[in-house]
Amino acid sequence: MTIMYSPSPQKDPSLKDAKPALLIYLNDARRCAEYRYTDNDGWPRPLGIPAMSAALSVLVALGEILIDRDRSHNNKQSTDKACIKKIFPILRKCSAGNEWYGELTNSSDDDISTDLWEIRNAIVHAAALPDNFELLPEKGDCRPDNKEYRNIFLLPFIDAVEMTMNSLDDQLPFTPVCRYSRRSLISITAPRQENSSSMGDTMNPAGTAGEPRKH
Repeated sequence: MTIMYSPSPQKDPSLKDAKPALLIYLNDARRCAEYRYTDNDGWPRPLGIPAMSAALSVLVALGEILIDRDRSHNNKQSTDKACIKKIFPILRKCSAGNEWYGELTNSSDDDISTDLWEIRNAIVHAAALPDNFELLPEKGDCRPDNKEYRNIFLLPFIDAVEMTMNSLDDQLPFTPVCRYSRRSLISITAPRQENSSSMGDTMNPAGTAGEPRKH
């Protein structure tokens, strides 16, 4: 028999409790987006797949807590697509879409949220990307020959996800963890003092939690 889950602010971690863990994801995403390597054609590239995967994981979690807020007792897990569509209007308000989304033609909000879901689905479930998509650090990184591609500009997108997170009620139960008995919020343990010089950079999340990225 399935036990129905009921969000409880008294016993569940809140979004406020979860923010340090979500910022680890976002700061790691920034590190990946800022990293550069040279591809086979001689162009600089970021670590776009892990950057986008981490940022979308946070976006999906934020959408799930809004879905759980708006429904009564229900133990059914929300789909990634439903979570992204739920949170997208707030993501849109927190940033101009053209800051992080580049395309050939004007797309509706529904089209863009579907694109985000398709990217998430392809990365997580198929080790792939949708056709004609590039993940670039910022607008200025577009190549002259990529006019046939739609682009996600990673650094402004990650900023938009963080602004979306900070716009929500801190007291909302963080149901993506509460709902499941074998999940807990991630944390990074500081290295022991004797290893701090060699381990500090790898053990600590990039940037300063809660502060905007420095341009």
